[in-house]
Amino acid sequence: MRRRATAGILVLWLVSGLLAGCRPAGPTVWLKVFQDKLERADGLRATIIITEPAGLVWEHRLYWRRDGAYRIEVVQPKGLAGQYTVSDGRQLWWVSQRGTVFGPTPVAAGLSGTERVLGLLAASDLYRAGLKYTRAGDRYLARLDDGQLTVEFRGGQPVAWERRRANDELVVAAELREIVFGPLLGDVSFTPPSPGTAPLPGPWETLTPGQAQAHLGGLSLPAGLAGRAELQGIRVGQGEPFWLAALYAGQAGQVTLTVSRSLDWPPFAGMATRERSGRAFLTLSAGNLRIVAWQEMGYQLVLLGNLGLEEMMTLALIR
Repeated sequence: MRRRATAGILVLWLVSGLLAGCRPAGPTVWLKVFQDKLERADGLRATIIITEPAGLVWEHRLYWRRDGAYRIEVVQPKGLAGQYTVSDGRQLWWVSQRGTVFGPTPVAAGLSGTERVLGLLAASDLYRAGLKYTRAGDRYLARLDDGQLTVEFRGGQPVAWERRRANDELVVAAELREIVFGPLLGDVSFTPPSPGTAPLPGPWETLTPGQAQAHLGGLSLPAGLAGRAELQGIRVGQGEPFWLAALYAGQAGQVTLTVSRSLDWPPFAGMATRERSGRAFLTLSAGNLRIVAWQEMGYQLVLLGNLGLEEMMTLALIR
């Protein structure tokens, strides 16, 4: 009798173990499967809809290659369509609708290929450590230290997510309309158009602010933001039209300043006018990139980087 009881307990234990191993998949499992796909993929193409806090809605077409090269084309809003960001995995350029090339700006180091593509998909928040999801209708919620993350899945794949602060203010919302894994087919370029037209190709050449000043006359370059975006190097293009570029970098990110006398104005469609300390700036947010442009002493100056707009306008004013 004791043997039968022992055998029964063993059977129950084995069955309960099997049932525990067959729990229905949920957000943690689905996100791990999605991450594994990214890690194995030779490349991908995707269409992403991103809504920013101010209500501006972007439609981007992303092309990404395993070696880190990527291209993000603007599809919507219509007034900005045709602009794109392109990177060879080491440097990044921004190309306006008119084909004017800004950059290069070095790509931030220290990220794996998967971490970088998650950032390009605006999906990094989904992989914060320690997230616990609860179901709410057809979506899943996860509490954050500074707010809440909401994720929708379809067929075991994340298709929409949004992050809000504790006061319900939107940080970012994203919708993954399409994603196709595999080698990129067709003619997808990961370099600026006609590389020779990029204003300052090649590695950064170090010039002192004093040496650069000889090219600029009375125009002074921004001095930099201590600990945030400090001046790293200056290059001057050869011949005409005149170009000068300065790189600022720090813990907060990287910013490239382009100075020219021959830019079309405004340099990008859809730029908004903002005033700061009595000076008018043109600004544009495009995903995680920020652009601040202004005119001074006959020059056109364009800051391109990943700092906030307020910080970039502060950088423009510090001399």
